[in-house]
Amino acid sequence: MAALASRLADALFGWLPGRPQGTVHVVFCDPQETARPQVRRLFPFDFTRFPIDPRRLPLITLPPGDLLAALMEAYVFTELCEMLMLGFAAENAARAEAMARAQSSVKRISAELKRAWQQARQEQMTTEILELVSASGAGAPKGSAPGG
Repeated sequence: MAALASRLADALFGWLPGRPQGTVHVVFCDPQETARPQVRRLFPFDFTRFPIDPRRLPLITLPPGDLLAALMEAYVFTELCEMLMLGFAAENAARAEAMARAQSSVKRISAELKRAWQQARQEQMTTEILELVSASGAGAPKGSAPGG
């Protein structure tokens, strides 16, 4: 996932300089929200997602522009990794659900076939018993018990 996220981030950062007003939304699947795809805005950065506590401002040793650029790259990479992993998890959840449905279907069909086989076997046995009874009754004299 990291390699794919890195390639996506590189492509995105290569695409953005020519579009200073560009907005980027990412569409992904979340395994907890399988009803519909999720959409998240990646650019422009939504600073409200991370409220600042003015009592705990970080100490920085980098110029603010360099720090912001590095943080933005790390943020985009992390977001892409998360979305790729959620998509992968959603795909696997869908596969597991499909396999569970298939297994349930196979069990149902197997039970139906077993019932049909047992019914056919019972009918065959009943027919054979009736034939045996008919054959033994046909050869016996009237009024005498079969086998005596």
